[in-house]
Amino acid sequence: MSLALANPNSVKDPLWPERYLGSDRARLISNTSICQAALERKIDHFILTELFDADRAARLNNGKSLRRQMARRTLAHTVKALIGAGKQSGGYETSLASTKSLFPGMIDLPSIEVGRLQLFDLAPCDMTLPSDFAMVEKLAGYTFCKKGLLVEALTHASDVASDRSAAQNAHDCYDRLALLGNAIIETIVSDAVYEVTPEEDRTAGIMTLHRTALVNRHYLGYLAMSCHVSQTRVMESGYGGLAQRKYNVEFPLWRFLRYCSQHLDAEMSAVEARFTELRDAIAKSIESASAYPWQLLAQLRANDFLADIVESLVGATFLDSGSMDICKGVLERMGLLPYLRRIVQDKVDVVHPKDRLQILAAGRPVRYQVSREPQSATCTVHVGDGIAAKMEGSVDVSEEEAHIRVALAAIEAFTKPSASK
Repeated sequence: MSLALANPNSVKDPLWPERYLGSDRARLISNTSICQAALERKIDHFILTELFDADRAARLNNGKSLRRQMARRTLAHTVKALIGAGKQSGGYETSLASTKSLFPGMIDLPSIEVGRLQLFDLAPCDMTLPSDFAMVEKLAGYTFCKKGLLVEALTHASDVASDRSAAQNAHDCYDRLALLGNAIIETIVSDAVYEVTPEEDRTAGIMTLHRTALVNRHYLGYLAMSCHVSQTRVMESGYGGLAQRKYNVEFPLWRFLRYCSQHLDAEMSAVEARFTELRDAIAKSIESASAYPWQLLAQLRANDFLADIVESLVGATFLDSGSMDICKGVLERMGLLPYLRRIVQDKVDVVHPKDRLQILAAGRPVRYQVSREPQSATCTVHVGDGIAAKMEGSVDVSEEEAHIRVALAAIEAFTKPSASK
Protein backbone atom coordinates (compact mmCIF):
# COMPACT_ATOMS: atom_id res chain seq x y z
CA MET A 1 0.00 0.00 0.00
CA SER A 2 2.82 2.42 0.78
CA LEU A 3 4.22 2.09 -2.73
CA ALA A 4 0.83 2.62 -4.37
CA LEU A 5 0.01 5.67 -2.26
CA ALA A 6 3.46 7.20 -2.20
CA ASN A 7 4.02 6.86 -5.94
CA PRO A 8 5.14 10.43 -6.80
CA ASN A 9 3.47 10.35 -10.22
CA SER A 10 0.03 9.89 -8.64
CA VAL A 11 0.47 13.21 -6.84
CA LYS A 12 2.59 15.26 -9.24
CA ASP A 13 0.49 14.42 -12.27
CA PRO A 14 -3.14 14.02 -11.14
CA LEU A 15 -4.26 13.44 -14.72
CA TRP A 16 -2.33 10.20 -15.11
CA PRO A 17 -4.92 7.51 -15.92
CA GLU A 18 -5.22 4.36 -13.84
CA ARG A 19 -3.59 2.09 -16.43
CA TYR A 20 -0.36 4.14 -16.30
CA LEU A 21 -0.36 4.24 -12.51
CA GLY A 22 -1.14 0.52 -12.36
CA SER A 23 1.74 -0.44 -14.65
CA ASP A 24 4.08 1.88 -12.75
CA ARG A 25 3.04 0.31 -9.44
CA ALA A 26 3.46 -3.19 -10.87
CA ARG A 27 6.96 -2.28 -12.01
CA LEU A 28 7.89 -0.89 -8.60
CA ILE A 29 6.76 -3.94 -6.65
CA SER A 30 7.84 -6.61 -9.14
CA ASN A 31 10.31 -9.23 -7.95
CA THR A 32 12.83 -7.90 -10.47
CA SER A 33 12.79 -4.39 -8.97
CA ILE A 34 12.77 -5.70 -5.43
CA CYS A 35 15.71 -8.02 -6.10
CA GLN A 36 17.67 -5.21 -7.72
CA ALA A 37 17.06 -3.04 -4.67
CA ALA A 38 18.16 -5.87 -2.37
CA LEU A 39 21.40 -6.36 -4.29
CA GLU A 40 22.17 -2.63 -4.38
CA ARG A 41 21.66 -2.41 -0.61
CA LYS A 42 23.66 -5.65 -0.12
CA ILE A 43 20.81 -7.25 1.81
CA ASP A 44 21.78 -10.62 0.39
CA HIS A 45 24.95 -10.50 2.53
CA PHE A 46 22.85 -10.74 5.69
CA ILE A 47 20.50 -13.56 4.71
CA LEU A 48 21.12 -16.78 6.64
CA THR A 49 20.51 -19.86 4.52
CA GLU A 50 22.34 -22.37 6.71
CA LEU A 51 23.45 -22.90 10.30
CA PHE A 52 25.99 -20.44 11.67
CA ASP A 53 29.59 -21.42 10.97
CA ALA A 54 32.32 -19.44 12.78
CA ASP A 55 34.99 -20.32 10.20
CA ARG A 56 32.73 -19.23 7.37
CA ALA A 57 31.98 -15.98 9.23
CA ALA A 58 35.70 -15.32 9.51
CA ARG A 59 36.14 -15.89 5.78
CA LEU A 60 33.33 -13.42 5.14
CA ASN A 61 35.06 -10.84 7.29
CA ASN A 62 38.30 -11.36 5.38
CA GLY A 63 36.54 -10.88 2.07
CA LYS A 64 37.45 -14.36 0.88
CA SER A 65 33.98 -15.86 0.63
CA LEU A 66 32.66 -17.21 -2.60
CA ARG A 67 29.63 -15.57 -4.17
CA ARG A 68 26.44 -17.32 -3.14
CA GLN A 69 23.71 -18.46 -5.46
CA MET A 70 20.33 -17.27 -4.19
CA ALA A 71 16.86 -17.51 -5.65
CA ARG A 72 15.21 -14.28 -6.73
CA ARG A 73 12.18 -15.24 -4.69
CA THR A 74 14.31 -15.46 -1.53
CA LEU A 75 15.64 -11.94 -2.02
CA ALA A 76 12.19 -10.53 -2.78
CA HIS A 77 10.62 -12.21 0.25
CA THR A 78 13.39 -10.89 2.49
CA VAL A 79 12.73 -7.30 1.39
CA LYS A 80 8.99 -7.76 1.90
CA ALA A 81 9.66 -9.24 5.33
CA LEU A 82 11.74 -6.18 6.29
CA ILE A 83 8.91 -3.86 5.26
CA GLY A 84 6.40 -6.06 7.11
CA ALA A 85 8.59 -5.98 10.22
CA GLY A 86 8.59 -2.19 10.00
CA LYS A 87 4.78 -2.20 9.89
CA GLN A 88 4.54 -4.54 12.88
CA SER A 89 7.02 -2.55 14.97
CA GLY A 90 6.00 1.03 14.16
CA GLY A 91 2.96 1.17 11.91
CA TYR A 92 2.52 2.42 8.36
CA GLU A 93 4.92 5.33 8.66
CA THR A 94 7.73 3.01 9.76
CA SER A 95 6.99 0.68 6.86
CA LEU A 96 7.13 3.69 4.51
CA ALA A 97 10.51 4.67 5.99
CA SER A 98 11.75 1.11 5.40
CA THR A 99 10.46 1.20 1.84
CA LYS A 100 12.13 4.54 1.14
CA SER A 101 15.46 3.27 2.46
CA LEU A 102 15.24 0.20 0.23
CA PHE A 103 14.13 2.16 -2.84
CA PRO A 104 16.09 5.43 -2.57
CA GLY A 105 15.05 8.11 -5.04
CA MET A 106 11.90 6.29 -6.17
CA ILE A 107 9.58 7.54 -3.40
CA ASP A 108 9.90 11.15 -2.29
CA LEU A 109 6.89 11.69 -0.01
CA PRO A 110 7.83 12.53 3.60
CA SER A 111 4.79 10.62 4.93
CA ILE A 112 1.67 8.78 3.85
CA GLU A 113 -0.45 11.57 5.32
CA VAL A 114 1.27 14.18 3.15
CA GLY A 115 0.48 12.12 0.06
CA ARG A 116 -3.14 11.71 1.16
CA LEU A 117 -3.57 15.43 1.77
CA GLN A 118 -2.13 16.31 -1.61
CA LEU A 119 -4.60 13.99 -3.31
CA PHE A 120 -7.42 15.22 -1.05
CA ASP A 121 -6.72 18.84 -2.07
CA LEU A 122 -7.17 17.92 -5.74
CA ALA A 123 -10.81 16.96 -5.20
CA PRO A 124 -13.42 19.68 -5.91
CA CYS A 125 -14.70 21.49 -2.81
CA ASP A 126 -18.02 22.89 -4.02
CA MET A 127 -19.73 19.83 -5.48
CA THR A 128 -23.30 19.14 -4.35
CA LEU A 129 -23.99 15.53 -3.48
CA PRO A 130 -26.83 13.96 -5.50
CA SER A 131 -29.73 13.35 -3.13
CA ASP A 132 -29.70 9.57 -3.51
CA PHE A 133 -25.98 9.37 -2.69
CA ALA A 134 -26.83 9.98 0.97
CA MET A 135 -27.89 6.33 0.95
CA VAL A 136 -24.35 5.35 -0.09
CA GLU A 137 -23.00 7.22 2.94
CA LYS A 138 -25.46 5.24 5.06
CA LEU A 139 -24.32 1.99 3.44
CA ALA A 140 -20.66 2.83 4.09
CA GLY A 141 -21.33 4.17 7.58
CA TYR A 142 -19.35 7.31 6.79
CA THR A 143 -20.31 10.90 5.89
CA PHE A 144 -17.96 12.54 3.40
CA CYS A 145 -16.48 15.98 4.01
CA LYS A 146 -15.65 16.44 0.32
CA LYS A 147 -18.72 15.14 -1.47
CA GLY A 148 -16.87 15.29 -4.79
CA LEU A 149 -14.78 12.27 -3.76
CA LEU A 150 -17.89 10.13 -3.34
CA VAL A 151 -19.29 11.31 -6.67
CA GLU A 152 -15.98 10.50 -8.40
CA ALA A 153 -15.92 7.07 -6.74
CA LEU A 154 -19.26 6.21 -8.35
CA THR A 155 -18.72 7.76 -11.78
CA HIS A 156 -17.85 5.54 -14.73
CA ALA A 157 -15.66 6.99 -17.49
CA SER A 158 -18.61 6.82 -19.91
CA ASP A 159 -20.48 9.39 -17.82
CA VAL A 160 -17.78 12.05 -18.12
CA ALA A 161 -18.56 14.78 -20.65
CA SER A 162 -17.53 13.75 -24.15
CA ASP A 163 -15.75 17.05 -24.82
CA ARG A 164 -13.17 16.39 -22.13
CA SER A 165 -9.80 14.89 -23.00
CA ALA A 166 -9.03 11.27 -22.15
CA ALA A 167 -6.58 12.37 -19.45
CA GLN A 168 -9.14 14.65 -17.84
CA ASN A 169 -11.76 11.93 -18.03
CA ALA A 170 -9.41 9.65 -16.08
CA HIS A 171 -9.40 12.13 -13.23
CA ASP A 172 -13.19 12.56 -13.18
CA CYS A 173 -14.08 8.85 -13.05
CA TYR A 174 -13.41 6.19 -10.44
CA ASP A 175 -10.37 4.54 -12.06
CA ARG A 176 -7.66 6.20 -9.96
CA LEU A 177 -9.62 5.80 -6.73
CA ALA A 178 -10.13 2.11 -7.53
CA LEU A 179 -6.37 1.61 -7.86
CA LEU A 180 -5.81 3.22 -4.48
CA GLY A 181 -8.73 1.38 -2.92
CA ASN A 182 -7.42 -1.97 -4.11
CA ALA A 183 -4.12 -1.33 -2.33
CA ILE A 184 -5.92 -0.26 0.85
CA ILE A 185 -8.20 -3.30 0.84
CA GLU A 186 -5.18 -5.59 0.37
CA THR A 187 -3.45 -3.85 3.28
CA ILE A 188 -6.45 -4.10 5.61
CA VAL A 189 -7.11 -7.73 4.71
CA SER A 190 -3.42 -8.63 5.09
CA ASP A 191 -3.38 -7.07 8.57
CA ALA A 192 -6.64 -8.79 9.51
CA VAL A 193 -5.45 -12.18 8.24
CA TYR A 194 -2.30 -11.88 10.35
CA GLU A 195 -4.29 -10.84 13.43
CA VAL A 196 -6.98 -13.52 13.33
CA THR A 197 -4.84 -16.44 12.19
CA PRO A 198 -3.58 -18.62 15.09
CA GLU A 199 0.18 -18.50 15.44
CA GLU A 200 0.60 -22.16 14.49
CA ASP A 201 -1.17 -21.47 11.16
CA ARG A 202 0.70 -18.28 10.27
CA THR A 203 2.44 -19.64 7.23
CA ALA A 204 2.83 -17.50 4.12
CA GLY A 205 0.92 -20.08 2.10
CA ILE A 206 -2.18 -20.21 4.31
CA MET A 207 -2.39 -16.45 4.85
CA THR A 208 -1.92 -15.74 1.14
CA LEU A 209 -4.75 -18.14 0.30
CA HIS A 210 -7.06 -16.36 2.74
CA ARG A 211 -6.20 -12.94 1.36
CA THR A 212 -6.65 -14.09 -2.25
CA ALA A 213 -10.09 -15.50 -1.43
CA LEU A 214 -11.27 -12.09 -0.23
CA VAL A 215 -9.43 -9.68 -2.52
CA ASN A 216 -10.42 -10.79 -5.99
CA ARG A 217 -12.70 -9.45 -8.70
CA HIS A 218 -15.36 -12.12 -8.21
CA TYR A 219 -15.91 -11.68 -4.49
CA LEU A 220 -15.64 -7.87 -4.52
CA GLY A 221 -18.09 -7.80 -7.42
CA TYR A 222 -20.49 -9.94 -5.40
CA LEU A 223 -20.21 -7.46 -2.52
CA ALA A 224 -21.12 -4.58 -4.85
CA MET A 225 -24.35 -6.42 -5.69
CA SER A 226 -25.23 -7.85 -2.28
CA CYS A 227 -24.41 -4.86 -0.03
CA HIS A 228 -27.44 -2.59 0.08
CA VAL A 229 -29.44 -0.07 2.03
CA SER A 230 -33.16 -0.50 2.60
CA GLN A 231 -35.81 2.18 2.38
CA THR A 232 -39.30 1.80 3.78
CA ARG A 233 -42.08 2.96 1.48
CA VAL A 234 -45.83 3.17 1.86
CA MET A 235 -48.35 1.98 -0.71
CA GLU A 236 -51.80 3.49 -0.47
CA SER A 237 -54.88 1.69 -1.75
CA GLY A 238 -58.61 1.79 -1.43
CA TYR A 239 -60.93 4.75 -1.64
CA GLY A 240 -59.11 7.93 -0.65
CA GLY A 241 -55.95 6.00 0.12
CA LEU A 242 -57.27 4.87 3.48
CA ALA A 243 -55.52 1.49 3.33
CA GLN A 244 -51.74 1.61 3.61
CA ARG A 245 -49.12 -1.08 3.32
CA LYS A 246 -45.47 -0.65 4.18
CA TYR A 247 -42.76 -2.43 2.23
CA ASN A 248 -38.97 -2.27 1.96
CA VAL A 249 -37.00 -1.49 -1.18
CA GLU A 250 -33.35 -2.55 -1.44
CA PHE A 251 -30.79 -0.30 -3.11
CA PRO A 252 -27.53 -2.23 -3.75
CA LEU A 253 -24.26 -0.32 -4.06
CA TRP A 254 -23.88 -0.99 -7.78
CA ARG A 255 -27.19 0.76 -8.51
CA PHE A 256 -25.63 4.12 -7.64
CA LEU A 257 -23.04 3.94 -10.43
CA ARG A 258 -23.27 6.89 -12.83
CA TYR A 259 -22.67 5.86 -16.43
CA CYS A 260 -23.80 6.57 -19.97
CA SER A 261 -23.35 3.46 -22.08
CA GLN A 262 -25.80 1.11 -23.77
CA HIS A 263 -23.20 -1.64 -23.63
CA LEU A 264 -22.81 -1.21 -19.88
CA ASP A 265 -26.59 -1.15 -19.52
CA ALA A 266 -26.84 -4.54 -21.24
CA GLU A 267 -24.06 -5.97 -19.06
CA MET A 268 -25.81 -4.73 -15.92
CA SER A 269 -29.08 -6.37 -16.94
CA ALA A 270 -27.35 -9.67 -17.64
CA VAL A 271 -25.39 -9.76 -14.37
CA GLU A 272 -28.51 -8.74 -12.41
CA ALA A 273 -30.36 -11.74 -13.85
CA ARG A 274 -27.50 -14.05 -12.84
CA PHE A 275 -27.35 -12.50 -9.38
CA THR A 276 -31.09 -13.03 -8.84
CA GLU A 277 -30.62 -16.71 -9.65
CA LEU A 278 -27.45 -17.28 -7.59
CA ARG A 279 -27.86 -14.84 -4.71
CA ASP A 280 -29.30 -17.23 -2.13
CA ALA A 281 -26.85 -20.03 -2.95
CA ILE A 282 -23.82 -17.74 -2.66
CA ALA A 283 -25.08 -16.17 0.56
CA LYS A 284 -25.71 -19.61 2.08
CA SER A 285 -22.24 -20.78 1.07
CA ILE A 286 -20.60 -17.72 2.61
CA GLU A 287 -22.64 -18.19 5.77
CA SER A 288 -22.12 -21.88 6.42
CA ALA A 289 -20.34 -23.89 3.70
CA SER A 290 -17.07 -25.66 4.45
CA ALA A 291 -15.56 -24.62 1.10
CA TYR A 292 -15.22 -21.27 -0.64
CA PRO A 293 -17.80 -20.76 -3.45
CA TRP A 294 -15.35 -20.52 -6.35
CA GLN A 295 -17.76 -22.14 -8.80
CA LEU A 296 -20.79 -20.05 -7.79
CA LEU A 297 -18.81 -16.81 -8.05
CA ALA A 298 -17.51 -17.86 -11.45
CA GLN A 299 -21.11 -18.52 -12.54
CA LEU A 300 -22.06 -15.03 -11.39
CA ARG A 301 -19.51 -13.56 -13.80
CA ALA A 302 -19.45 -10.24 -11.97
CA ASN A 303 -18.12 -7.59 -14.34
CA ASP A 304 -14.92 -5.79 -13.44
CA PHE A 305 -16.67 -2.48 -12.90
CA LEU A 306 -18.56 -4.00 -9.95
CA ALA A 307 -15.33 -4.72 -8.07
CA ASP A 308 -14.07 -1.28 -9.10
CA ILE A 309 -17.01 0.35 -7.29
CA VAL A 310 -16.08 -1.30 -3.98
CA GLU A 311 -12.42 -0.40 -4.41
CA SER A 312 -13.11 3.20 -5.40
CA LEU A 313 -15.49 3.68 -2.47
CA VAL A 314 -12.78 2.51 -0.06
CA GLY A 315 -10.17 4.67 -1.81
CA ALA A 316 -12.41 7.74 -1.59
CA THR A 317 -13.15 7.01 2.07
CA PHE A 318 -9.44 6.92 2.87
CA LEU A 319 -8.67 10.16 1.03
CA ASP A 320 -11.54 11.93 2.76
CA SER A 321 -11.05 10.55 6.29
CA GLY A 322 -7.34 9.75 6.45
CA SER A 323 -8.26 6.78 8.63
CA MET A 324 -7.55 3.15 7.91
CA ASP A 325 -9.89 2.28 10.78
CA ILE A 326 -12.82 3.98 9.02
CA CYS A 327 -11.98 2.07 5.82
CA LYS A 328 -11.88 -1.06 7.93
CA GLY A 329 -15.35 -0.20 9.19
CA VAL A 330 -16.64 0.02 5.61
CA LEU A 331 -15.36 -3.49 4.88
CA GLU A 332 -16.86 -4.69 8.18
CA ARG A 333 -20.29 -3.37 7.22
CA MET A 334 -20.02 -4.94 3.77
CA GLY A 335 -19.36 -8.35 5.31
CA LEU A 336 -15.82 -8.89 4.02
CA LEU A 337 -14.09 -8.96 7.40
CA PRO A 338 -16.78 -11.08 9.09
CA TYR A 339 -16.36 -13.66 6.32
CA LEU A 340 -12.60 -13.60 6.84
CA ARG A 341 -13.08 -14.40 10.52
CA ARG A 342 -15.37 -17.32 9.65
CA ILE A 343 -12.92 -18.64 7.07
CA VAL A 344 -10.17 -18.76 9.69
CA GLN A 345 -12.32 -19.94 12.60
CA ASP A 346 -14.13 -22.69 10.67
CA LYS A 347 -11.08 -23.59 8.56
CA VAL A 348 -12.98 -23.06 5.32
CA ASP A 349 -11.26 -24.66 2.34
CA VAL A 350 -10.26 -21.71 0.13
CA VAL A 351 -7.92 -23.54 -2.25
CA HIS A 352 -8.97 -22.87 -5.84
CA PRO A 353 -10.09 -26.09 -7.63
CA LYS A 354 -7.45 -25.61 -10.35
CA ASP A 355 -4.74 -25.32 -7.71
CA ARG A 356 -6.10 -28.38 -5.91
CA LEU A 357 -5.97 -30.39 -9.11
CA GLN A 358 -2.42 -29.21 -9.76
CA ILE A 359 -1.43 -30.56 -6.35
CA LEU A 360 -3.11 -33.91 -7.04
CA ALA A 361 -1.36 -34.08 -10.40
CA ALA A 362 1.91 -34.53 -8.49
CA GLY A 363 4.11 -32.73 -10.98
CA ARG A 364 2.38 -33.92 -14.14
CA PRO A 365 1.37 -31.13 -16.53
CA VAL A 366 -2.27 -30.02 -16.36
CA ARG A 367 -3.88 -28.61 -19.50
CA TYR A 368 -7.41 -27.30 -20.11
CA GLN A 369 -9.17 -27.25 -23.46
CA VAL A 370 -12.53 -25.60 -24.23
CA SER A 371 -14.30 -26.22 -27.54
CA ARG A 372 -17.56 -24.54 -28.49
CA GLU A 373 -20.29 -25.81 -30.79
CA PRO A 374 -23.41 -23.85 -31.85
CA GLN A 375 -25.48 -25.39 -29.04
CA SER A 376 -22.96 -26.44 -26.38
CA ALA A 377 -19.45 -26.13 -25.01
CA THR A 378 -17.11 -28.93 -23.98
CA CYS A 379 -14.27 -28.57 -21.51
CA THR A 380 -11.57 -31.20 -21.13
CA VAL A 381 -8.76 -31.31 -18.61
CA HIS A 382 -5.66 -33.35 -19.39
CA VAL A 383 -3.36 -34.53 -16.62
CA GLY A 384 -0.12 -35.86 -18.00
CA ASP A 385 -0.88 -37.83 -21.17
CA GLY A 386 -4.45 -38.77 -20.23
CA ILE A 387 -7.87 -37.13 -19.93
CA ALA A 388 -8.76 -36.59 -16.27
CA ALA A 389 -12.29 -35.26 -16.86
CA LYS A 390 -14.57 -34.01 -19.61
CA MET A 391 -17.81 -32.05 -19.25
CA GLU A 392 -20.40 -30.48 -21.53
CA GLY A 393 -22.38 -27.34 -20.73
CA SER A 394 -24.15 -24.30 -22.05
CA VAL A 395 -22.52 -22.53 -24.96
CA ASP A 396 -22.44 -19.23 -23.04
CA VAL A 397 -20.45 -20.66 -20.11
CA SER A 398 -17.35 -18.60 -19.37
CA GLU A 399 -13.95 -20.18 -19.80
CA GLU A 400 -13.17 -19.75 -16.11
CA GLU A 401 -16.38 -21.41 -15.00
CA ALA A 402 -15.77 -24.28 -17.42
CA HIS A 403 -12.25 -24.77 -16.04
CA ILE A 404 -13.52 -24.84 -12.45
CA ARG A 405 -16.31 -27.31 -13.21
CA VAL A 406 -14.06 -29.75 -15.01
CA ALA A 407 -11.35 -29.35 -12.35
CA LEU A 408 -13.88 -30.29 -9.65
CA ALA A 409 -14.89 -33.35 -11.68
CA ALA A 410 -11.25 -34.38 -12.03
CA ILE A 411 -10.66 -33.87 -8.29
CA GLU A 412 -13.63 -36.11 -7.52
CA ALA A 413 -12.24 -38.77 -9.84
CA PHE A 414 -8.81 -38.56 -8.22
CA THR A 415 -10.07 -38.68 -4.63
CA LYS A 416 -12.85 -41.25 -4.77
CA PRO A 417 -11.95 -44.55 -3.03
CA SER A 418 -11.51 -46.56 -6.23
CA ALA A 419 -8.86 -44.13 -7.45
CA SER A 420 -6.57 -44.94 -4.56
CA LYS A 421 -6.65 -48.68 -5.04
